[in-house]
Amino acid sequence: MYAVFSFIGTALYLLETQLLAPHQPSSHDTIVSSASTASSTHNEDQAASQSASIEDEKHTLKELAESTEGLYLIFIPFIPCLIWSLVVRNKYCKLRKEKKGLEVEQEQKKGDAGDKKKEE
Repeated sequence: MYAVFSFIGTALYLLETQLLAPHQPSSHDTIVSSASTASSTHNEDQAASQSASIEDEKHTLKELAESTEGLYLIFIPFIPCLIWSLVVRNKYCKLRKEKKGLEVEQEQKKGDAGDKKKEE
């Protein structure tokens, strides 16, 4: 469970910082886009519709970038939990092996003691 949520947090962080970073709006982008829309003229219907579709795509990516901003912070605490659970599980498995080893040794000693009594 910790591994899944750690992976989701890491994936969201990489998505935000690598893929969506160019699409996150800044104050400079807002000023430039408002100036460019004010100075644009209506040339051809086809060019206008094409640029409108490009603007729609950019707007969609900006909305996606805004909505996923900081979402990885919810899942980041699972990474230390994953590491801690792996450490604890490793120690548990070692103790379990040692306990099984002691039990096997005790059984062998009992078996050896039983063989000696049979010989006598």
